[in-house]
Amino acid sequence: SDYNAVVTGKVEFTEQRTWSDAKLDGQLKIAPLALSQVRLLPALSDHLPKALATEGSVSLYSRFEGTWNYLRIGALLRAENSEIRYGDWLRKPAKRPAEIKARLSRRNQRLTIHESELTIGAAKTLFAGVVQDIDAPRLYLKLQAEDAPLAVWTPLSNGIVTAKSGSASWHLAIERTPPGAPTNWHIDGQLTIADGEIRGRDNRAKLEQLNGQITFLGQQAR
Repeated sequence: SDYNAVVTGKVEFTEQRTWSDAKLDGQLKIAPLALSQVRLLPALSDHLPKALATEGSVSLYSRFEGTWNYLRIGALLRAENSEIRYGDWLRKPAKRPAEIKARLSRRNQRLTIHESELTIGAAKTLFAGVVQDIDAPRLYLKLQAEDAPLAVWTPLSNGIVTAKSGSASWHLAIERTPPGAPTNWHIDGQLTIADGEIRGRDNRAKLEQLNGQITFLGQQAR
């Protein structure tokens, strides 16, 4: 309902005069972007889980070039002023700094996620992957983080646990198949926690010198 989107750039048509062959070069800025409205887009409404709830707004800045069927995009998404919840166990509070720097390229029905960054506070996760067949998406994603402070990540647990010290590292590969598939997700890789001190809700339980490794094997974990 507000004037919040500005696009600048140029379009160069070929002799065929078709949009699919036209060369695009420009920038897009959307600020603020209401997350509750984004969920209503047909391209996202069928793929976002119902347990995911969003409030507030984000800011999007992007640069794009190429053609519609082969498009290169650089994007910065800032989500400091938004609250994001997943069920009762995951919550990013409003006013907690978070941003995504993404490098993408689209070739026909394939979207490639080149090495990108998710930053929450002082913790940074690198991720890359690919989305096969955009109309019926199959997602492959790799995530990597080294020595991320537990104190940054545990507030996302919606108050279930808090960390006084320690760090976490992970190397994970995630596959998500289309919603109609019999088994629509797999996770492989390892999560390592070192020298953690974690307290439960209201300090009723505490773990000191927590060291451990979780190995993910498809739909199982050890």
